[in-house]
Amino acid sequence: MSDRPQDNRMSGARAGAQFYKCAFRVNPHDYAQKYRGRPPEFDEAGYARALIDNAEALDINVLAVTDHNSVNGVDAIRAVARERNIVVFPGFELTAKEGIHVVCLYEPKTSTTQLGRFLGQLGVLDTTGSSDPCAASFSEVLAQVADQGGVTIAAHVTQDNGLLKVLQGQARINAWRDENLLAIQIPGAVDELPNEEKKIVRNRNAHYARKHAPEEALALAVVNAKDVAEPDDLANCSATCFVKMSEVGVEGLRQAFLDPGSRIRLNSDPTPEEHSELVSLAWQGGFLADATVYFNSNLNVLVGGRGAGKSTVVESLRYALDLEPLGEGASRPRGHPEACAEKRHENLPLGPPPSTEAPRVPHRTHDSQSADRARLRHRRSLGREAVGRVSRRRGLRPARDLRAREELDLPATTAIELNTAPLGEAES
Repeated sequence: MSDRPQDNRMSGARAGAQFYKCAFRVNPHDYAQKYRGRPPEFDEAGYARALIDNAEALDINVLAVTDHNSVNGVDAIRAVARERNIVVFPGFELTAKEGIHVVCLYEPKTSTTQLGRFLGQLGVLDTTGSSDPCAASFSEVLAQVADQGGVTIAAHVTQDNGLLKVLQGQARINAWRDENLLAIQIPGAVDELPNEEKKIVRNRNAHYARKHAPEEALALAVVNAKDVAEPDDLANCSATCFVKMSEVGVEGLRQAFLDPGSRIRLNSDPTPEEHSELVSLAWQGGFLADATVYFNSNLNVLVGGRGAGKSTVVESLRYALDLEPLGEGASRPRGHPEACAEKRHENLPLGPPPSTEAPRVPHRTHDSQSADRARLRHRRSLGREAVGRVSRRRGLRPARDLRAREELDLPATTAIELNTAPLGEAES
């Protein structure tokens, strides 16, 4: 499994997808009074500020405002969230014709006017807020929201008004196996569910088994998204979960729901042990002069044609960590005839392959060869000296064996600079 989410940014750069802490069922300021009989503690503006203050304090990056049959509270929360770089999915929670609750989310930029039209298309005529059923069935809600460009989550499926409580028999099986159903909400961990429901969610009930389950032991993506009726509710571990996305949007959510094993984490999941990470690699001089690679804390893949620099990145990491080179070309001194021939071959245009015979070079005397070796040792010492300076500044201790991570003794985030400047140009 991937590690718990953390910020992959360094100096403003972000490497690939990252985890976001999300609360998917946030309600407006009057929700507690309307549905729970409690007088509101704040007015609309005060509630929005308190909500975003708590979200920021709890490192929550994404909120979804989903009142029942209403979008009236979206804009007030979205305006404050925008000032704090917190993304808001606008949407609503519907009651399907059968009585099943469904959370419907749309792109962050969707206007409340457009959301009102979506509600109308689903058969909700009174958009001031109520828990009255809409005109669409559960299956129709899933399909129509997808057509509208949104994504759905079956709300509290194991509790009142949830899919597994409302329906029975073949109707429940058909709804569970609907191809447009990608995600469900449960109150905690899957293993804490009652045995019958746990088997269904784990895709181990033959009657409910989904043909294209995203994981071997998971029928659907599972999220935690307890109702947030007051700002303090955000602190409840059942109110949030972590979702990995490249960009925060409907497509990011959809991709996460299709691959929950690597893209969704619950607060109840085991917390990874503390470990060291390399966050970036930079070069000074040489083939990758002034280039910087920012690593993702979860998965890194180097893709490119021959000569793009994939092996250079790997060998640079080994060099910075004081490990012996692996590639055949990595151990050759710069300017070696075979290395030069290989580089020329990589840079040739498409056509018949060139001769691989190494070019003829002048005969070298024993003294000149010794001088070459001395210059090579000096060049390597300059490079390692530069790395050593950065290592001491960053707290990095070179290691000989990458497999023994506990021996690396790296800080949680470590930047490596690799000095490959020509001889005599290394920093003093």
